[in-house]
Amino acid sequence: MSYILFPISDYNKLLKFRNSAPLQEVMKSNKVESGFSRLNFEGSFGVRGIRYEVNENLKDVNIVIISNFRVHRDSLVAHVKSHLPFTDTPEYRKLFEEQILYWNGKKLIKEKVR
Repeated sequence: MSYILFPISDYNKLLKFRNSAPLQEVMKSNKVESGFSRLNFEGSFGVRGIRYEVNENLKDVNIVIISNFRVHRDSLVAHVKSHLPFTDTPEYRKLFEEQILYWNGKKLIKEKVR
């Protein structure tokens, strides 16, 4: 059995939200490719979020920044209410990749379990 834990965004932390809200399903099977995807709503209302696309063995994660999330967060960065990097950059996605936790059978760890 495998588990993966996605991080809370700095945007949600700034707004003092404890977690992200998934859209309907926890994980949605992707029939086109073998894997799953999950859309997390960030903030309160509206379609702003981050989509995580994960291969079937929960090892490789592709992070997709939704446009409205980018607009809202980059506005905060531009007004110096949030920190760089800007949202739709490889550096920002890397911040998320480094915070993803994987279950190794005993505890959640940062390294991908092979």
